[in-house]
Amino acid sequence: MTSAAHRNDDYKGGQLFNRVDRNKLTQDFAAAAQWLKAHPLSSGKVCVTGFCFGGGVSDTLATLPGADLAAAAPFYGGAPALTEVPKIKAAILVHHGALATPERYNKNTAPQAWSRTIEWFNQDARS
Repeated sequence: MTSAAHRNDDYKGGQLFNRVDRNKLTQDFAAAAQWLKAHPLSSGKVCVTGFCFGGGVSDTLATLPGADLAAAAPFYGGAPALTEVPKIKAAILVHHGALATPERYNKNTAPQAWSRTIEWFNQDARS
């Protein structure tokens, strides 16, 4: 979604997100979830995770009835509007880091968070 030319410039990369058509993006991700759910190799249960912007996408997908998610595990990111929260039927595991630090990746806590995410998905997608 953002150009590799901006990988070392968060400000410029962030500006590109302002040009994203959010409705189209949401429709595309919902369609992808439905495709995965119907795939012959699928259990029929779809889980989603994302980091930052992707965490917000995960939250949004959880509010859509067509996405039919089994579970979501966003790593920070924008939360859905309070009016949308009652629509969530998926199991949700939210990861947030310390609010007082600009650190994005914590090598000490990341393995634990990822392990919890996989356990969460296995619990909800394999049952």
